[in-house]
Amino acid sequence: ILYQFRTEEFMKQVKAGLSETLQPNLSPKSLAGFHCVLPPLAEQKVIADKLDTLLAQVETSKARLDRIPQILKTFRQSVLAAAVSGKLTEEWRGDSSYMQFDLELEKEQIAIEVPAVWSKGTLSKSCTVISGTAFKSKDFLNESGIPAIKISNVQYGQFEVKNQQFLPKEYLDSFANFQVRDGDLLMALTRPITNDTLKVCRYPKTQPTGLLNQRVAKFIFRNENEKIYFEYLFQSNYFKAQVTDKLSETLQPNLSPVALKKFVVAIPSEKEQTEIVRRVEELFAFAERIEQKTNVALERVNNLTQAILAKAFRGELTAD
Repeated sequence: ILYQFRTEEFMKQVKAGLSETLQPNLSPKSLAGFHCVLPPLAEQKVIADKLDTLLAQVETSKARLDRIPQILKTFRQSVLAAAVSGKLTEEWRGDSSYMQFDLELEKEQIAIEVPAVWSKGTLSKSCTVISGTAFKSKDFLNESGIPAIKISNVQYGQFEVKNQQFLPKEYLDSFANFQVRDGDLLMALTRPITNDTLKVCRYPKTQPTGLLNQRVAKFIFRNENEKIYFEYLFQSNYFKAQVTDKLSETLQPNLSPVALKKFVVAIPSEKEQTEIVRRVEELFAFAERIEQKTNVALERVNNLTQAILAKAFRGELTAD
């Protein structure tokens, strides 16, 4: 009976018997009239035993599949760590000599190791960092105009259009330095890290040119490969350690653009950047394929429970 309660057919009866109130109720009288399949007692025992075995196997399969996303997350983090430390391209580079240096942190001491042939410098020497401007509250429009790019738009690898506000169209020329175009790399400067992930994303090609509001940073690079490499670098442990170290100790932790520009970064040659990007994209594509197959398998497993229950109460599991 307990297994029968889990079947789609029984649940349909439950939904049909619910009262249409704020707190939907099922009356005992209605429940007592539900249709139930009752084979002989001996067959009930065989069905229950078979379901115990089969559904336990389904749950085991589901548990294994549920672990894969975390395994893939760890895999991607390992790939990024290898990429920004030079380990991913050590064989390609043909040089296994490394140098070690300390990050200039206030709260703790962290040393990182990178290839000796890589250059070490500040973020501002590697790219142009532009912090948004503080538009006045009276400047904002609720509809029509130039999109204002705010911290709420910048999420984990994704630009999110929500509660969008706009600025007058004439501001596009007046604030030309703060224009945001498709493909621009953005970073949130207020509460920039949660769940050990930095809020960095690309401005979508589908969005019109916007204007950078305060507490959002934009980065300008020499080429696309360099931009992609820095997307990886921004999620590295040593870069996030610098973000965490420089956050203001306030209710809304903020990262100063001045401090951001002074962050230490280790940069490979352009050729090695290109090779790193190629390898990371290849490995991430591999992980993506596994993720897609996992989702398909999970959907099948979720459907399998109902398929087995349906067979059981049609008598197909005990046809012999």
